Amino acid sequence: MTEPHLSGSPATPAKAEALLVSDRGPLVRSLRVALERAGYDVIWAHTGEIGLARSREYSPDLVVADVELADVPVLEWCASLRKESSLAPSTPVMVVSTEPISREQRLAALRSGAWDCVPGPPDPEELLLKADLYVRSKLDVDRAESVGLIDPMTGLYNRQGLARRARELGAHAFRTHDALACVALSVDFESPVANQVPPEELRPAIMRCARALQAAGRPSDPIGRMAPSEFAVLAPATDAAGAQKMAERMTRTLQEATGQNDAQVRVPEITAGYEAVTNLAYAPIGPVELLARATGALRQARSERSGTIRRFTEPA
Repeated sequence: MTEPHLSGSPATPAKAEALLVSDRGPLVRSLRVALERAGYDVIWAHTGEIGLARSREYSPDLVVADVELADVPVLEWCASLRKESSLAPSTPVMVVSTEPISREQRLAALRSGAWDCVPGPPDPEELLLKADLYVRSKLDVDRAESVGLIDPMTGLYNRQGLARRARELGAHAFRTHDALACVALSVDFESPVANQVPPEELRPAIMRCARALQAAGRPSDPIGRMAPSEFAVLAPATDAAGAQKMAERMTRTLQEATGQNDAQVRVPEITAGYEAVTNLAYAPIGPVELLARATGALRQARSERSGTIRRFTEPA
């Protein structure tokens, strides 16, 4: 695979395929040239319908879609794309425009399953830098899945996968004397009839939560599913104050994602716990213990009342 020709862009992962969906000639030409120069194998589709077919055929590593598709609204198309079983949940989807994009449009795109919404006219170098980060994250997930570190329902890390990533991030933070944090979140669903909801009834809501966390998180923050409706996020270079803010932001993200649940599932309470160390080299705990303390803080918060956020405290 060739090295990228654009200055500042890291080498594109080998054999990465990008699906480009647009019928606007100038936009297609500029993005196709930029992607191919950066080393991507570009698959082109001029309509949303053909784009869905191409995604089934090729299972691309990256999807770049025009905000103005010829045959279907792009938000509807993104939602349909995310339902495709051939497309991994970890596959980044970027929506691009030739015009400025409002905050409402950007948030709507993120809720529909896009990872990013790039206003126009798009800067090819900036787009490629983002794309390379997203694709590397996606390929990391692919490799992890191959060794049993991925939750098959959501495409997020499972407990073992997140523990491994904690050790990796912890080793780096130890060498650089940097901070490391973990935020754990619980989505407490309830049925109108009973306190437990059948798994098949919960699945769409859990998937919405997973996609929302992926869209809201930084590419550097590994995300895992720790239990049926519990998630955890590792945050390198993040202290306790940053972890508190992240917990608040992720809580709002999950509230928005679950605000339009299926009729059988009530809007849930979101509870969060977190723990952080400012300098891991001098911390009395290791990175996996940090993960355990965040989930412990979550248990403490849930024992008090739903909908709270608290930091871990040692039991009396």
